[in-house]
Amino acid sequence: MFIFLFQILRSLNISFLNISLVRLGQYLTLHLISLFILIIILNEGDLTNFSLTYQAKVCGISVLLFVGTSLFVAESSHLQQLKNWQYAASIASISNLIFLPLLKIISQKESLSLWLPALVMLCFVGLWGLTFRSKTLWKALLKLRPQPAASFHTPLTEHPNDFFSGKTILLHGATSVMGRTFLARIESYKLQKLLLLDNDLIQLEMLIEELGKAYPELETHLFSSVTLTQQTVKSIFNSYKPDIVLDFGRYFCSPTADGGLASFLKINALIPYWLVNNAYQSGTALMLSLQPELIGKDKIAQESQDALTTVFQQLDSSKLRVVMVQTPLLVDDSGVLWYARQLHKLAIKQTVCVQAPQFLTDIVDLGKYLICNPVHHGSVWHPLFAKKLSFNGLKTILKTHPGDLSNHLALIPDSKVQAKNLITTDHSRLAIITREFLSVSEADAYFHKLETVLQENPSDVEAHLNAA
Repeated sequence: MFIFLFQILRSLNISFLNISLVRLGQYLTLHLISLFILIIILNEGDLTNFSLTYQAKVCGISVLLFVGTSLFVAESSHLQQLKNWQYAASIASISNLIFLPLLKIISQKESLSLWLPALVMLCFVGLWGLTFRSKTLWKALLKLRPQPAASFHTPLTEHPNDFFSGKTILLHGATSVMGRTFLARIESYKLQKLLLLDNDLIQLEMLIEELGKAYPELETHLFSSVTLTQQTVKSIFNSYKPDIVLDFGRYFCSPTADGGLASFLKINALIPYWLVNNAYQSGTALMLSLQPELIGKDKIAQESQDALTTVFQQLDSSKLRVVMVQTPLLVDDSGVLWYARQLHKLAIKQTVCVQAPQFLTDIVDLGKYLICNPVHHGSVWHPLFAKKLSFNGLKTILKTHPGDLSNHLALIPDSKVQAKNLITTDHSRLAIITREFLSVSEADAYFHKLETVLQENPSDVEAHLNAA
């Protein structure tokens, strides 16, 4: 029976089945425990009048009802926004609410009519029509979560390249794969000034030389992020007043390998913090910031990221639009092979990756839309379509063709990312992450402490931050 039900659900491609078998088992356990407790309450703690066969039938039909209820509500966009435990509790409550009154009525005869499943289904379909069509209940439950816009009521610029025309752009992470992808398109952007920040000064100077030869009319300035301080960032904004900040220095990374923890914290936390604060104060219109996915669990790196997200969410407003996008592994990254090997060592079940040109187009389009629309303040975005590689697929590529990893990844077709924590919007390729980030209290004090530690004891940054 259960195999038959599973095949039906699988053929319908219902999003409820994105739940793992382990989690599904946990949900069913929660349901049966809650059902058992409620039956005891309804019968005043006495189950001796019911045979084991009858109790087994009750549990079996209740499980079928639980699965049936899940099947009916799986397509509800409101329920898809709930956390897993909220989802399970809601389904268990609905199925028990329907089943228990009927059970109480027929329990004296200790019989379960064959008409009972049909009657139960009719009841919960009616309840579903009344409850899940009512938006007020779910709005109350989800009022703190970012909601998708009704439509793109303000059209994008007719000529996309005009968005950058005559603007001063500050690009943090100029030599990164996303930075170079942006610079490869500047011929059509018609920029006024270009401010480049990067930690690799040699590559940055070579890049400036290339740009000078190709675009002699473009005013370009370079700054080493290694020597940046809060005061130098402030002076950059005061002198050049950038219209748009592209924070591309933060990308898919490993804190322990990418220059060490001290370098990671400065590039991925402190400099973006200085940039967003000065952008807010100086009248910058838009900041696009990549939020890196971390390899491995690093408490300090995660804490700094949560603190920075908190600041971004506070400053994202009509005065400065801060668009945060979580960045998967970039196919075009020169270090993609190294990152893939680390993911293989950690036995990551699935790797999600995107190509930089398409990803840049998506986030620029998103920025152009959000800059003139008062929606989605504080949201974090994620690609809705990406290349998905299983652990076994990654293992095979690394074993047979490690040198051609980028080419193999590029050949994988984009597919839709299926996740319960993504809210789709009218942007066809990006979705909002509904995961609630930890709110770090006194974020400004945290970054002041971080700046002090990096200046005085960069080699002992981990010990000092753990002690703080």
